[in-house]
Amino acid sequence: MVLTDGIRVAVATVALLLVASCGSTLPAVTTSATARPTTAPRPSAAAGPCASVTTTTPIEQVPPACAALWAPYGVTKVPPANLTDSTPQAPPVVNGTHGAVTDAASDAWAMAANRTGTWLRWSEVNDQYQLTTHIESTQVVNATVDRLMRSGTSVIDPACDLFADKYSLFPMTAEGSRFFTSFGEVTHDEYVLVEHYPGPCAILGKSPSGSTQTVLATPNSIVSISAGTLRHDPLLGDLWFGDGAAFCSDRGAPTSWCSG
Repeated sequence: MVLTDGIRVAVATVALLLVASCGSTLPAVTTSATARPTTAPRPSAAAGPCASVTTTTPIEQVPPACAALWAPYGVTKVPPANLTDSTPQAPPVVNGTHGAVTDAASDAWAMAANRTGTWLRWSEVNDQYQLTTHIESTQVVNATVDRLMRSGTSVIDPACDLFADKYSLFPMTAEGSRFFTSFGEVTHDEYVLVEHYPGPCAILGKSPSGSTQTVLATPNSIVSISAGTLRHDPLLGDLWFGDGAAFCSDRGAPTSWCSG
């Protein structure tokens, strides 16, 4: 969720828009992740009433009980009941919380971040812009992607933008909170996930006529910072709900978060 998260986007190379932030006073953590049991993805809570929905389907064509579950989310389409079964396994997290968060919990948060990516990918390719605010804060919703979805353009968001190949977890600090606030993101989260994404990566838009365009792109790997919290949604499941977005390449990014 590195290119598609709202204020994380400004101007970098190619067609990429990027802006962001961070700050910290904790000492740098150099401990590398060690092998430990992984947290597996969990099936959607909609699997019961929507069990017969095996492909993305207009909401008026699914069983009434299933439609009733999804109606409060403002969607016009319903995903297959097993959508989140495809969520990639997150790697073990480099835990920089000095024991405040257990390794098991930090791994579960990374898995929740990947689950968020699965829902974002589905919502973007199916123009379900009203679902986005159930997945992340409005202050990090990407305005360009939101506008395209509202116009009927499907956004094709690849794995290189959605699923980090390395996660680190750190506590939020007063300095970090002030930094997010300095560019308009007010966050009260206690922790940040530092997410390493491989490059190159490009997000495409496909118009109703079938033409495609590059929406956002970067030729290089990116390390982003997501201020957020674990949120349980009764239908979407456990999500990492981000409401602050940053890059380690931003001026002032703390080495304690970004040196690993």
